[in-house]
Amino acid sequence: MPNIASAKKNMRKSRAAQARNRAQRSALRTALKKAKGEGASAEVQTAAVTLLDRAARKGLIPPQVASRQAGRCKGLSSTLHEGRPGLAPDLNAKCERRHMPASGHVSPFAFRIALSYIAASSPPHRSQYHSVG
Repeated sequence: MPNIASAKKNMRKSRAAQARNRAQRSALRTALKKAKGEGASAEVQTAAVTLLDRAARKGLIPPQVASRQAGRCKGLSSTLHEGRPGLAPDLNAKCERRHMPASGHVSPFAFRIALSYIAASSPPHRSQYHSVG
């Protein structure tokens, strides 16, 4: 138990913050479970994403974690409606987005790898990324 008044106050503040954070984290986890469950409506998913954004803004979770989980919630809604969970709609379009951006400079090496990737419809072997010449 602290003896100094400011240390006592800091202990009270940290206990209050701990209880608040625990409650908010629990509510966030519950909302995410509901959003990822079967038959989750768009409103439930939107509420979960809103809670994620608020938690990141308040410092409860890291912003990258919130972004990743929000993307998964949004991805669930689009893939569940298509009936193809977890599959990309078009492999070639995915390859083009990954290796050949619409704007900006593309190195000749990356362009060659992207063309072989699209032509073969299978990812190149690791050694192709590190080959010389």
